[in-house]
Amino acid sequence: PANRFPWTFHSWAASARKNRGQLIGVSLLSVTYDEQIFTFQRQGGISRYFGALINEFACQPEMGVQPELSFLVTQNENAPPSIQLPHFLPKRFGTMASYLANTPRRLKRSEVVHNTFYHPRFLHRPPGTVKVSTLHDMIPEQFPHLFGHRNPHLSKKDFFNQSDLIICVSETSRDAMREIWPEMETPTSVIPLGVDDRWFLGKPAPMSDLSPRLVEQLDGLPAPFVVFVGSRDFHKDFNTALEAINQLRPFDVQLIAVGGGNWTAAEQETIRRLGLTQVVKQLDMSDDGLMTLLPGAVCLLMTSRAEGFGLPLLEAFARGTPVVAADIATQREFGAGLPLLFEPGDLSAASEQVL
Repeated sequence: PANRFPWTFHSWAASARKNRGQLIGVSLLSVTYDEQIFTFQRQGGISRYFGALINEFACQPEMGVQPELSFLVTQNENAPPSIQLPHFLPKRFGTMASYLANTPRRLKRSEVVHNTFYHPRFLHRPPGTVKVSTLHDMIPEQFPHLFGHRNPHLSKKDFFNQSDLIICVSETSRDAMREIWPEMETPTSVIPLGVDDRWFLGKPAPMSDLSPRLVEQLDGLPAPFVVFVGSRDFHKDFNTALEAINQLRPFDVQLIAVGGGNWTAAEQETIRRLGLTQVVKQLDMSDDGLMTLLPGAVCLLMTSRAEGFGLPLLEAFARGTPVVAADIATQREFGAGLPLLFEPGDLSAASEQVL
């Protein structure tokens, strides 16, 4: 949880290594994280990954790692609270403030630098450090026609070539990298993602513990309902989810899309064309909200045609929610035979599995 972070991260980190090392009798490895993803994202899966790493290392000194930050402020919701700018600031102002505050800083002299994204400005390696990168997915390289001439992962290949180790979140993502870049010689290690212990609690959080806005969102939700989590980019194939729900109209099954932002113009047109205006709903909510929502769902519906991992699968399992998913490599790698699978894009099969 975010509130487990030390109150003032930088002042705490300045003296913590010596004190914590003496306390637990071990030499702590210093690992520096740059500001890239904490500047690019206000929230999101990759910043959540790095925020969790920093949090766990900071709160569990027995792991032998001293996390260091190369930045002072951010608007990202997954960063230590003590360096978060107020959330009411406009995104553009927050991004500019973060850039001006952090630009003069350089990566601290550290034993390990774990870069948080792939911007070419951060390719420089401080002398005498070990450089680590994380491979989350190869979606832009697998579907280049979806991104035009600009790869959103920027200089990912250059980072990997310069790294001493590439952490891959799945065998699937590593296999895709090796297929697309067979010349890549950097050592790799597959370390799958996981979910916080809070997800495994036996019951949803009490409504009294949730924000008034979230209570309003959850109160009176239609039943039965299916949940779709995360972005609705092309490879997520959200249209198949809409079409499947349309086939379930006789059973009054509704669809709740969590996250991913407001409906796009194209999505609004599809929803209108299918007559689903009163059947589908988009909600933005915190992890606590999703934890509360999932146990009441018929299932989590995952229609993606490709994933680097697919964390909602594990979140649903932790909450005891059935999963209906397209039959892709990551579902076979981590699903342990539990999801009800259908051929990608087969809306009839998807709707049958929901039933």
